Amino acid sequence: MASPTNETIRGIHVLLVKRVDTLSTQLGGTTDPSVAQGIVLEMEELVHRINLLQKVMFAGASAQLDLLVPAVEEADAELADALEDVEKIALFIKAAAKLLAKVDKVVDLAKTLVPA
Repeated sequence: MASPTNETIRGIHVLLVKRVDTLSTQLGGTTDPSVAQGIVLEMEELVHRINLLQKVMFAGASAQLDLLVPAVEEADAELADALEDVEKIALFIKAAAKLLAKVDKVVDLAKTLVPA
């Protein structure tokens, strides 16, 4: 019998998918090639994390994993704020990198919780 979906991981997965959608909208609204390139690069990084989360979607539940969620949500809020003025590309990239680092911690822990 398959393990149930880990709701913590699913929630972070949904958060990242929404953020990619937001970035896609931002990409359509910029005319600055350097901003567009920055958006595309960060979208690629987010999609990579989405793919990783899909691979560990059935990881076992973990209090440790749940404890990482607030940091991911905080970093996502900072990225959302940075997206208000995506033309300030350095702030946007810094905020995106922070979110990616927090998600990486989730993925790394989840890998240890996937049933064999």
